[in-house]
Amino acid sequence: PKPHVSNGHSSKQLRPNADPPRRNLDRDINLLRTDVLSDEILRTLQLTCSSENPDALQAHQLTLTSLQRHKDKVDELIKNELRLIAAAGRSSKANTQDDRSDKARNRARARADGQAR
Repeated sequence: PKPHVSNGHSSKQLRPNADPPRRNLDRDINLLRTDVLSDEILRTLQLTCSSENPDALQAHQLTLTSLQRHKDKVDELIKNELRLIAAAGRSSKANTQDDRSDKARNRARARADGQAR
């Protein structure tokens, strides 16, 4: 397959009859894929919802609910990663300072385990 050459416009933008809500949804889904999730995306979707007919409104509300669930999951993952990073930072700092005492504790623990058997 020949390589795709970008001319600065996506094929979606070149279609004259593409309906804007769908294009906005595609944009929001792409943002979701790149993990650039924020309250701003959700606010944008809420604004889009309020300006459309009831059927579109319901569809957008479902999308909004789904995005909120994804956002909550991503927020939780981010918090977990930050905790792990902080713990790793503390442990690496502690390792350099307490390496000798850790080794001494491990030897003592090994001796205790050996005597217990």
